[in-house]
Amino acid sequence: MKKLLISFTKKDNLKDITDIVKEYITESRIKNGIVSLYAPDTTVGLTMIDVDNAKAEYDFMQRWGHIMPRYDGMQWTGPATSGLKASAVGKTLQIMVAGGEMLLGLHQGVVAIDFEGPSERAIFADSYGEKLEDGEKAKAPEMFSEYVAMLRQNEIDEEEETKRIVEEMRREYREQHPELFPEDHQDKKENKDN
Repeated sequence: MKKLLISFTKKDNLKDITDIVKEYITESRIKNGIVSLYAPDTTVGLTMIDVDNAKAEYDFMQRWGHIMPRYDGMQWTGPATSGLKASAVGKTLQIMVAGGEMLLGLHQGVVAIDFEGPSERAIFADSYGEKLEDGEKAKAPEMFSEYVAMLRQNEIDEEEETKRIVEEMRREYREQHPELFPEDHQDKKENKDN
């Protein structure tokens, strides 16, 4: 078991702890098994979210603030609100490890949230399962790597399709409203005049 120290710099603070958990996995040399995390503080929760999204923390905290506001009108809801939020998020988190790698989906990361703060908090980590042999390198199973690569390709395909649709809509709009885009129709008008 290891104590992982987390610094929360403000009230309602979400911290990406993915790298801290990865370090623990490397240190513990777990190959195939489970890493179990536990937050013993009443106001701290653990979960996984899209850590690559710059708005994820804001959106996550806004939603919890909407579901369980700190103030109901002019009435303070009390210190229990922070604990209720943390309990609803969850106090424990289990993460699969295979081939010495934490199995995370595309953009997925591990986060700790303190619904009070600012504070120094501890998350306790333990691992269960088979260990890497001396000299053995961590490598995620090919099946999982292929799955994440497929998710990434789907994301790229969706982005390309969205761009294509937007461009098509813009082109149609310009064609339907030539008075707004005379530069698009200048060549056609000159050819007609000749």
